[in-house]
Amino acid sequence: MSTGQLLQQCLRLFPRVKVDVAIESWLFAVGLLEHHYAQLHRSKRCWSWRYIDELLADRNAFFFNNMPPHGAETAPVTTKDDLRLRLEQWINRAVISEPLWVKMTSGTTGPPTSVVQTADFQFDNLFLRPLRALEAIGLSAEPECVILALTDNPDCEDVMWPNPWGGAVIQICINELVQADIEKLWGIIDIVRPKLITTKPSLLSALAALDGFGFSGLPGAAVLVSGANFTSAQRLHYRALLGVPIVEAYGLTEVGLMAVSCSCGCGLKVDQDVLVEVLDSDGVPVAPGEIGQLVITSLRNRALPLIRYATGDLARLGLNNAQCDSGDAVHILELAGRELRPFRSVEGRPISAARFHALFTAFPILEFQLTQKSIDCWQLDVEVADGAVIDAQAMRLWVEQRVGTPLNILVRFCIVDTKKGKFQRYQCLVTQ
Repeated sequence: MSTGQLLQQCLRLFPRVKVDVAIESWLFAVGLLEHHYAQLHRSKRCWSWRYIDELLADRNAFFFNNMPPHGAETAPVTTKDDLRLRLEQWINRAVISEPLWVKMTSGTTGPPTSVVQTADFQFDNLFLRPLRALEAIGLSAEPECVILALTDNPDCEDVMWPNPWGGAVIQICINELVQADIEKLWGIIDIVRPKLITTKPSLLSALAALDGFGFSGLPGAAVLVSGANFTSAQRLHYRALLGVPIVEAYGLTEVGLMAVSCSCGCGLKVDQDVLVEVLDSDGVPVAPGEIGQLVITSLRNRALPLIRYATGDLARLGLNNAQCDSGDAVHILELAGRELRPFRSVEGRPISAARFHALFTAFPILEFQLTQKSIDCWQLDVEVADGAVIDAQAMRLWVEQRVGTPLNILVRFCIVDTKKGKFQRYQCLVTQ
């Protein structure tokens, strides 16, 4: 199927699909990747502080205001607030003349933050890293294949990104509670036969529902799940339902996909071009196996090179970091503080927290915390911007519309404390 035919089929089912070709930028990105890939993405050694310093020393590639004077290892930890409030200090001025994109973070652990991206970084994230996730579990995929990215964030658009080889990434926004969306999802999967479906745990039930339309799996394909903790029991359950391998992954908007589940089952295998630290509250490395805050160093996005960046997640490094059972010398990561449990509808179906991120733009607020205490009882704590006046009933109706059913919602206007431990903007206290 040609790219044009693929687009026609997508438009038939999802009329809002837009095409983001950016072909000149993609060709530019391919050239950059060919030049930099051996150094930045295919290094067979785990990165070290010395290697980071060697790369940063190339002022033609990296030049920004916060260059650590005594080496990257001594740099202070950077937070999401640093990027949100002082982004210009972290921009790499060496790439200002290149094509650049701006993408917003999800807003799960703080107000959404702008992330500036280079063409090669976006190209790599869209088309190549998902395919390397397949390779990590022993599956092969050609660049001309189709990747279907499912989201339930209503602020996202339906988009198709064709790649230079004839394949594409197709992003589709669905509401798993709407039967018509499930039917359209079946239609597009049946037509494009994606090699990989990327999604989050809360949308796996939508894929499982496709059995009702005669869909029984995609031979040779896989599902990549990220965005929340995903247990082994869940992985086995959905693999049996869908009939395809389930790959757990961890990534950030700031650095892209950076860890995927190892084929030997020992945990999440961290990409070798990402340096990871797990620190205590005083910034001291914890012992392997102990839980601390996950701090990463990555130069793969040349527009926004991150040195000792606090992800906002808690994790532990595996005791077997030196070598996993697959024979690779890797860092093995286990997430301990990214347990973003989906909310539950009255029917018991999962509702992703992504539906509620737009509260920041719908109302003049500084912060909020949404808690589901029971199936139909919710609490919304809201910190209002200075001088703003908000109608509590309007907020209740906004949440109800996102859930799709009338609810008992208590709205409290108060200071939302984000400093105590791992702040959880979304909390579901309903038994899963």
